[in-house]
Amino acid sequence: MDANLIQIFFIYIMLLGLALMPPAKEIGSIGYRTGLSTKSQELWDFAQKKSKKVFLVLAQIYLATTLPLYYLLREKIAIEKLGVIIVVLFIFISLLGLVWIETNLAKYDRALQLKKKQENENNS
Repeated sequence: MDANLIQIFFIYIMLLGLALMPPAKEIGSIGYRTGLSTKSQELWDFAQKKSKKVFLVLAQIYLATTLPLYYLLREKIAIEKLGVIIVVLFIFISLLGLVWIETNLAKYDRALQLKKKQENENNS
């Protein structure tokens, strides 16, 4: 088994590990931590739940794209270039996932703020 195939499976297992890790209950513990996700417990819980689903999907997308790519290109380009392509693909897929999580987290934050504002107006 060559180094690129090992790299593919290592990254896949790493993504699966992130997806299958037990959910972090407390803000600041190990989990999906960004400025927005640590803003409140509701956002933290939402981020942990969503990120697990996203990392599971990312792992499948990563494997579904890199394995065929590896077998198609392994004899056509230099092994080093193939390794770079695999890593760049991983970074691209990961960034898409992070943007998706942060976008949904921001929407959820706005919904929570609107709900609290409406509750405050109803109580006044």
